[in-house]
Amino acid sequence: MKSDDFIQFNIEREEKIFRTTLFSKIQLNWGKKNLRDFPWRNELDNFFKVFCTEVLLQKSLAENVEKIYADFFNEYSSFQEIERTNISKLKEIIKPTGLYNKKAKSLIESAKYFNRREISKNVLLELKENVKGISDYVVNSTICFHFGGEVELIDVNIRKIFSLINSQIRVNKKQNQEYILY
Repeated sequence: MKSDDFIQFNIEREEKIFRTTLFSKIQLNWGKKNLRDFPWRNELDNFFKVFCTEVLLQKSLAENVEKIYADFFNEYSSFQEIERTNISKLKEIIKPTGLYNKKAKSLIESAKYFNRREISKNVLLELKENVKGISDYVVNSTICFHFGGEVELIDVNIRKIFSLINSQIRVNKKQNQEYILY
């Protein structure tokens, strides 16, 4: 790599870091003002509840998960109980969250997987390779919220914002304008 190329590479890298840092600050400030109170935010020490909630939240409104939260965890208090459950009963409980067929299968298969292993970050990372329907977001959010790990949490909404910001930056670069993120 020539020195000019190296300098350009570092400038682009620094611009990306600045944008990411600025975006993170904006996002955190927004979160402080707009954070909603949900029961699962008080259960972060319980791996079972964190993981199951993240599966239930997939492509679902948080309010729909909140409606079934108490019933779900009154019925199921462990992965052993989910593994032994009748799938029709599980589907009926989680139906208001949407995609209940997929979620029920994912929960039961995950329960089988966890019941045969000692739960850890590594086992959680292996899970998404071995159980259909478990997304990177479910795994990363569980690592973040339960284990306190620093991982990327990029959901559909954040992906849309990144896309909008990046398209605006490309337009501004073509027009030789400054980047303004607001």
